[in-house]
Amino acid sequence: MRIKYLTFLAACVWAFIPLTQGQALVDESSPGAELKSVISEWVETQRQLARAQSRWRTEKATLEFDLSRMREELKYFKDSIESMKSNESASLNERDTLLEQKQGLERFERIWLERLPILEKRVLELSQRLPDPLKRKISPALKRLQGVRDPNSGINSRLQAIVAILGETDQFHHSVQIHDQIISINGAEEIQVKVIYIGLTQAYFVNEKGEQAGTGQPGATEWEWSSQPKLADRVQKMIRIQSGESAPAWVSMPLELNQNE
Repeated sequence: MRIKYLTFLAACVWAFIPLTQGQALVDESSPGAELKSVISEWVETQRQLARAQSRWRTEKATLEFDLSRMREELKYFKDSIESMKSNESASLNERDTLLEQKQGLERFERIWLERLPILEKRVLELSQRLPDPLKRKISPALKRLQGVRDPNSGINSRLQAIVAILGETDQFHHSVQIHDQIISINGAEEIQVKVIYIGLTQAYFVNEKGEQAGTGQPGATEWEWSSQPKLADRVQKMIRIQSGESAPAWVSMPLELNQNE
């Protein structure tokens, strides 16, 4: 894990400023030099965040492409079957053509019934790493997905569950959200805190009295929380800004990126 610093700006405008140990401070007497340093560090941090987010964007694009193609082919074959049913007076050649299309649909369904379990497994594995507030929101879709994983279940109901989960996850990932929740620090102590999530990459928490604070990142199976009490004032300031209780301002925060992600 590498520690850098994140600079947060409200109204959904925020940036990260990494600070490394032993780095020389810019001469505070020179506004131009300070601004140049801030912009340079902001650009470097954005590159780090892009790497952390690239896997999710690739995964989502692949799934959405497969699902879109599946829907188009299903609609085509089902329309053909309906046409066959409503046209009993069709010629023998026409009926043979529709029969071939029906057989093609059946082959298509067999292929995708084999592929769907793979997609469902990937989505369910992804859901384990999501933050608790998002898990609660997609819980109905997750239960529906788990309930329709029977190979004999229809394709449509299974696709609807996958699309619902991916849609909510993408929306959360591209937003800054504040939630009240109970977290376990370092896998032991549980406390009630306010958490501000920066998409699915980083989070910060603080309790009501400002005595406990720290950071959170997605782990292998769930979000992991680390105590950093010295961040309490800054986390509270971020929450007030995002809630509209304070004017926009720069807030420097630590940013932890897993280089193995």
